[in-house]
Amino acid sequence: MNDQRDENQKKIDERDFKISALKEELDSLKEFMNMRTEFEEKLISLEAALAQEKKDRIREVSDMERDKIQATEKLRKDMLYKIKETKASLLALNDE
Repeated sequence: MNDQRDENQKKIDERDFKISALKEELDSLKEFMNMRTEFEEKLISLEAALAQEKKDRIREVSDMERDKIQATEKLRKDMLYKIKETKASLLALNDE
C-alpha cells in the first residue's frame, strides 16, 4: 500500500512539475506577446515619423528648387534690364 501511495505521490509530483514548467512557459509567452505588441506599435510610430520626414524633405527640396528658379529668373530679368539700359546709353552717345 505504501508502494502505491509512493507511486501516486511521484505521479502527482511529476504532474506538478509539468504544470509549473508550463506556467513558466505561459508567463514567458505572455511577456513575449506584450513586448511584441510594444515593438509593433513603436515600429508603426517610427514608420509614420519616417514617412512624414520624407514628405518634409521632399517639400524642402521642392521649395529650394523653386527659390533657385525664381532667383535665376530675377537675375535674368535684371541682366536684360541692364543690357537694355547699357544699349540705350550707348545709342544716346552715338546720337550726340
